[in-house]
Amino acid sequence: MGQPGWAVNKYVNLYPNSQCQAPEYTEFGSEWSVWCAGYGSWSNGSQVSGIGICIDGSGGTDYGYSTSYLVPSSGNGTDCWCKMLTPAVSQWVYAWSTRNESPGANCYRDCSRKCAEKLVSRELQSGMFSGLSD
Repeated sequence: MGQPGWAVNKYVNLYPNSQCQAPEYTEFGSEWSVWCAGYGSWSNGSQVSGIGICIDGSGGTDYGYSTSYLVPSSGNGTDCWCKMLTPAVSQWVYAWSTRNESPGANCYRDCSRKCAEKLVSRELQSGMFSGLSD
């Protein structure tokens, strides 16, 4: 007889219209974080953190376009993609491109900031807070 199977569900108190604040990020780095309110109040909210990477060519041009797999650019990537790592793991979500910006725009400098700011402004929440894994 085999071992019994066990399933564990993880409750993540995030939803696509969460109010988020206090973005933190590193310039020329990949890490970012924000604090998001849970259903009903800030007291049952979550610290949300993740990474941002730059790639060449997005495959999608709308905020929230998502994919499960990306390869970071080895050169001057133009497109910023974001992924939540805690409290759950999201798909990669397209956030921003330097192709639409002034010549001084720098994906590597600004990607983690864009990830945090676009979660606060709710532009990425639908793509990032759905289809989560552990």
